[in-house]
Amino acid sequence: MNQFENMEFYTRNESGENAFEIYNPIGEQITNHNGRPYPLLSDQCSKILLADINQICKQYYKSNYTKDENDETVFNIVLASISGEELRVSFAYCLISTLMEYASNDAEMELDVEQLIQWDRLFRLNIEENGGDIELTATSNSRSYFKDKWKNYGLNYSDSIEQMAENEVEMVSDEVVKEVVKLTSTLHISQKAAVNILYHFFENFSITIPILWACEIISNKDLVASNWALQYGVDIESFDEEQMKEPLYLIERLQALKLILEYYQMKDQSLPCVNY
Repeated sequence: MNQFENMEFYTRNESGENAFEIYNPIGEQITNHNGRPYPLLSDQCSKILLADINQICKQYYKSNYTKDENDETVFNIVLASISGEELRVSFAYCLISTLMEYASNDAEMELDVEQLIQWDRLFRLNIEENGGDIELTATSNSRSYFKDKWKNYGLNYSDSIEQMAENEVEMVSDEVVKEVVKLTSTLHISQKAAVNILYHFFENFSITIPILWACEIISNKDLVASNWALQYGVDIESFDEEQMKEPLYLIERLQALKLILEYYQMKDQSLPCVNY
């Protein structure tokens, strides 16, 4: 094992009872995406965030480290390359960062389900292609929630609702839309923010699947497997150990996000918007 294997790139410092500041590798207190000082987090929330960000940093380190190079030299190269991108990779960091802004503006968050669901790949599978079975299998747990309400409406290439009407593209049924809206109405602002983060991270392939995840109807693996199937036509269940590293990496990021959401449910007062 090399000497930097267990290095903590990001650290914390207790600045009050059950209140911890998070510091980056050069000893600066971290800020959110708008440059505002990050909140002091509780013991457990700070541990979750640190574990997540440090694991991301170690991935960067491993991708640069070779046994033929001097450890310290490579480590310094990695430190120089860590410039905040690792924070944006952390769903947990992004959630708190986003909700800081909502708290400062005393704002509400709504998800535009009625519009977005019309392009939702959960209801628009490409089953005419060879990968159709892969899409059906990977989305099985998500589709089963809707039982006989689920239907495949076919791919939607329209740019707007108006263009859908012009092209005579079938709309996702009101019955399904109402079901997803009902689920959304049960979500705390932290869960809605998580859905929004995941929707954009996974390139808008589905608004419903992140909602089902936030409602704990599907698992971390279900979400990642759906993404691989719907975007790339690939079944992660067929992956070997090396190929599975990237999906597992995302599953770990989702787990950290889920743990922070659990502390929102427990009303951890160090978290922004926790009382909304």
